[in-house]
Amino acid sequence: MPAKLKLLLLLVADAVVICTGQIATLLLLNQWYQNPLTPAVSTLAFILVSWLNGFYKTSISHVGIGAVKQALVAVTVSGLSIFLLDESARLTLFSSVLALIGVIGYRVFAREVLFQQRHSTAARTLVYGAGSAGVQFVTASMQGDTHNVVGYIDDDPALCNTSIHGRNVYPSKNIETLIEKYKVQIIVLALPSVSKAERKRIIESLIPLPVRVVTVPTYEDLIEGKQRITQTEDISIEDLLGRDPVPPLDQYMKARTTDKVCLVTGAGGSIGSELCRQIVKCKPKHLVLLDVSEPALFAIEQELLRNNFTKLTCCLGSVTNPDFVARVFNDHNVDCVYHAAAYKHVPMVEANPLAGLINNVEGTQNVLNAALNHRCESFTLISTDKAVRPTNVMGATKRLAEMACQLAAESNTGPTVISMVRFGNVLGSSGSVIPTFQQQIKRGGPVTLTHPEITRYFMTIPEAAQLVIQAAGMAESGDLFLLDMGTPVKIIDLAERLIRLSGKSVKRDTNNETMGEIEIKITGLRPGEKLYEELLVDADAQPTAHAKIMRAREQYVSLQALEVGMQDLISHLNQSNTAQFKLTLAELVVGYKPSEPTQGV
Repeated sequence: MPAKLKLLLLLVADAVVICTGQIATLLLLNQWYQNPLTPAVSTLAFILVSWLNGFYKTSISHVGIGAVKQALVAVTVSGLSIFLLDESARLTLFSSVLALIGVIGYRVFAREVLFQQRHSTAARTLVYGAGSAGVQFVTASMQGDTHNVVGYIDDDPALCNTSIHGRNVYPSKNIETLIEKYKVQIIVLALPSVSKAERKRIIESLIPLPVRVVTVPTYEDLIEGKQRITQTEDISIEDLLGRDPVPPLDQYMKARTTDKVCLVTGAGGSIGSELCRQIVKCKPKHLVLLDVSEPALFAIEQELLRNNFTKLTCCLGSVTNPDFVARVFNDHNVDCVYHAAAYKHVPMVEANPLAGLINNVEGTQNVLNAALNHRCESFTLISTDKAVRPTNVMGATKRLAEMACQLAAESNTGPTVISMVRFGNVLGSSGSVIPTFQQQIKRGGPVTLTHPEITRYFMTIPEAAQLVIQAAGMAESGDLFLLDMGTPVKIIDLAERLIRLSGKSVKRDTNNETMGEIEIKITGLRPGEKLYEELLVDADAQPTAHAKIMRAREQYVSLQALEVGMQDLISHLNQSNTAQFKLTLAELVVGYKPSEPTQGV
């Protein structure tokens, strides 16, 4: 409807309401106007004041306390005009009250009709959490057409059985009844401040319900303006794990970062880029970013620049080029090295073992040698739980990289503190199973899983990066650090939870009948894939000053054996002798048991 037509209708409606209120009052008082100009003057007074104070600029959809104040001022002036025209005080008072009720009343009625029309096709929604975040969500959703909120869920006795914005607050014990009664389709978690453990408990209680579960953005995203309160998100895997990160210890975070020239290799990758973000928070003297991928390096550079960190240099090149690596150290006087550059995708390295061997082992040796030659303060290798009793080439190459560091630490007489940090899967990293599952669910399935019994450790990327930096800060040369990854997670359970939280059901065969919507398809273990991962071979882990970081030392071969072994490995691959390659690898790496023949070089 055109704006001018809307305004004309409001003017006519207000005039009718004011005059009707006056006539009704006169009939009740059994009297009539003393001055025939009274209805016209009082109506014009109301319209003029309403025009001046912005009452007519208020959208019907946003009528609230502000509009009531504007109307009250206009009605007061209109009533004063009635009294000055020699009308009775009773007519002035009663007609003014009726006018205020009328002009606000029909607007509120129109607002509710518009809301009902807008929400008629919106998803019926329960909001879990009647605190400030929940109320903000409901207030904002009233203006949209995505969520038709039918009530709140909250276990706070002070809030239960109350009403907020016309929606009742119910205890969580009533949730199944409410879903059935109101045909609820979505539950929105509005609990940004609860602990991870409590959030996980609530989510676990919602998993069996036939609804989709989403969450409001975090307070951080709302405050920084990254998202609006109504921009709901899927439940993250972090919420399912329910890990409460241990606050970082400031002295260890700053020990190898603050006022240091820090080099991060693989800076464009999942771990490398997060290391850069965390290091920047510690105010380094300079940050050197090294990566072989131009798009990845550009992306992290631009992100850091947007956050007003300019003391950085990007070096585009490969750690397999020793001259390039040495030049980086020469040009920037590096103090502390975080070596995250590696090929990490198990099937890809299994199919391309020569590339994995050169990048993961020789690349590590190149960076380590440059750090030693330039008498850097520290060198920290980012390793993996797949290095423990590996069944794949990637894990074996990472164990060889660890041994190269252990041997260097043993013979090192310089100031460089060499350490290694070993941890499991990080959430949201490139190639992570979680985004894959979520995309498959959105497509309607099937969700593909390699084995029903497969388990993995998981940790968030920021938590892993913080722990790596702290481990480097507390390291003594030759230390192998293990990060407490919590309890291993059964991947099939994770897949089922993600399916249920999306509002779908898992497809199953019951009594010769297929029930459910999303199939979980078992595809078989990939070459080199393990059913479960470990963090330690044969050493006893010792506690450190940080509850999530343990220290260990492991056995390793001699320097000569490693050097000769590397030459033999490369020679075997160049000759396409994969069988001999794996035999030599098994001699060097404790517990290496290849699962299948390697397919390529």
